[in-house]
Amino acid sequence: VVPNEPSLVVNGTIQSNGTAAEPVVFTAFADDTYGGDMNADGICDPGNASSTAACPAPGNWMQVFINSSSAGSRFDNTIFRYGGRWFTNMTFRAMVVVSGTSATFRNSTFEYSQKHGLYLNSSDSMVEANTFRNNNVDAESTGLYTTGGSPTIQQNIFIANSYGLYIVGGVTPQVAANTFSQNTGKAIVSVASPAIFSGNTANNNGTNGILLYNAPPQDYTFKKDLPYVIGGSMGVNSGNTFTIEPGVIVKGGASWSIGGKFIAKGTAA
Repeated sequence: VVPNEPSLVVNGTIQSNGTAAEPVVFTAFADDTYGGDMNADGICDPGNASSTAACPAPGNWMQVFINSSSAGSRFDNTIFRYGGRWFTNMTFRAMVVVSGTSATFRNSTFEYSQKHGLYLNSSDSMVEANTFRNNNVDAESTGLYTTGGSPTIQQNIFIANSYGLYIVGGVTPQVAANTFSQNTGKAIVSVASPAIFSGNTANNNGTNGILLYNAPPQDYTFKKDLPYVIGGSMGVNSGNTFTIEPGVIVKGGASWSIGGKFIAKGTAA
């Protein structure tokens, strides 16, 4: 732990069992919304120029870091806010990190992080029915960032982040029935990932689609979902097959390089 930069490193198992009426909250010391005015300086009032009360800000604390030895950690009805403090030598710049193991997040909120809300590294975590919002300190901030593994990401709300969801690689990430709105950049970015998308919706984002960079190095199927936007040259390697199912929309100005098979199976309807 860096002095004056609070963090929680989990090497065992953590079970955070809040309820809708009584959530568990991880937040800044100056956050008067939860726990009241603990530092007795008055209630934070950004609209009052004469107020001397401290107000919380993104990066007031570092992160909850769940290590590979922490099997079975779970967070229900848990709120994380104003964390994500990071330094240039840090790899995982996020308020909550799961690395090399799996955890379950349900009905929880990730907001006001200094970088990413939740970061999954080589993780098969279940991320269901959560809200990721206001993680937008810089243009790279993301509600949920995932690299490697096969997480299931479903029925979440991504609102007012810089990016909603950013996926790099992975085995078979499942991304289904999520809602993206008011994210200033792209709703979803997928880099060399075989992620499977279905039932997602997007409106009022910088890009209301799935931005693709680089093709996954394997067979891949484009299923009907948000429009796929080609952000960089896509290549189908020799021996691999790309299949586009009926109703898929592909947009973008980059080129396709077909070394294997490319099958577009539309219908008249």
